[in-house]
This record gives sequence, structure tokens and C-alpha cells, in this order.
Amino acid sequence: VLTCYPLRTTGPETAAEGVNADKRRDTRGGSANKWCADQPVPWPNLYWLVDPVVSSRIGRLEHLGWVSHLQERVLSGDDPTLVDAFGAAHRDYAAARWALLSEEDRAYAEREGYAAILRDCGIAGFRQDTQVKCLHAHTAHALAGGANPIGRIALDALARGADEQAVGGVGGKPRPAAPAAPAAPAANPTAFAGWARPKSPTAAAGSSGPAA
Repeated sequence: VLTCYPLRTTGPETAAEGVNADKRRDTRGGSANKWCADQPVPWPNLYWLVDPVVSSRIGRLEHLGWVSHLQERVLSGDDPTLVDAFGAAHRDYAAARWALLSEEDRAYAEREGYAAILRDCGIAGFRQDTQVKCLHAHTAHALAGGANPIGRIALDALARGADEQAVGGVGGKPRPAAPAAPAAPAANPTAFAGWARPKSPTAAAGSSGPAA
């Protein structure tokens, strides 16, 4: 997990390759200031999940609908302990982000109108303390030591292999079963892994074998 400073300068000289010096629209999305500002701008993602394997696996959970599932759990109010802990996680995240700023930068944020997002908004800049939205953000918070119940649920799901139900792109198609390891040859040369080799076309019509 990478801890990010809450203010960043992304002028043309420091922006990633592909951003034009004349500040034309950047195709990565977001406001122009996000990528091309000459002055520091807010970066509310305090913790960034950088491990490619964990990030990919969390993405699979998202494709399987875990964001909606967990959002419904929070909003239903059926688990007050979860709701309270999640709200506290949002507040703790905001406090840690604001505390990371120097005194000079806190004054700058207040002067520029950035205090609301850096001091008052929750995890990754979410405006409501019931908002799930991004499992990567919550997982990064949990891995960084935060008491984030949504991040912990996501990590527990990975430990159970829940993400293995999905593979590939959005929507998550069922993962094909792994092929069984070939069995050792049986004493009878006509037998393989529990099924009999057909001896003739007639026998083949009534034999059973592994699925194609």
C-alpha cells in the first residue's frame, strides 16, 4: 500500500506522458486540474493499493457485484455494528489525511477551498460515511492498518477464494473447472481414470467418458 500526500502538483512538466503542455483535454478522464494543475490540488486517496495481484483480485470481486452487495448491507441497517464501524472508518481516514498535511498546506487548503474534501470527506473523498463505491480504496485502508470493516470483508473474501468465481472482463463469467491431473495407468491397459476404453464402435455408443 502506498501512502499518498493529500496535495499534489501535476503541471505539464510532472504529468505522465501523453498530457500536452498546452493543457488540452486529457483522455484519462477527470478535470483538467487533476492532471495539469500548476498549483497543488487535492488528492483524497490517502492509501493506494499497488500490489497488482491483490488489485486484480479485488477487481474481480467488484465485477461479481460485491460493491452493490456490501452497499445494500450498510444501507439496510440490519447490522448496526457494521454501520457504526464503517462510519468510524470514514472519519478516521479523513482525520489521518488532514493530519498528514503540514501546517502550511492545511492553511493553503483552507484558503483555496479544499478543506471540505481533504478534512471533511471520508475514504477516498467519499461524501457520505455510508458510501462503499470502491473496494480497492477500502482494502488499501484495511491493509494500511485502518479499522475498515468493508476492507476486512473484502480481504476475507479473497482468503476464501470468492474472486475465483470470476475471470476476465466486466460481468465475471464462470471460471471453467481446472482439468484433472492425469491418473496413473491402471493395470488393465483398456482402463483410464475410471472409464473403459471402447473396444468397438458399438461399445463406444454405450460407453461413458469424461466431458468434452
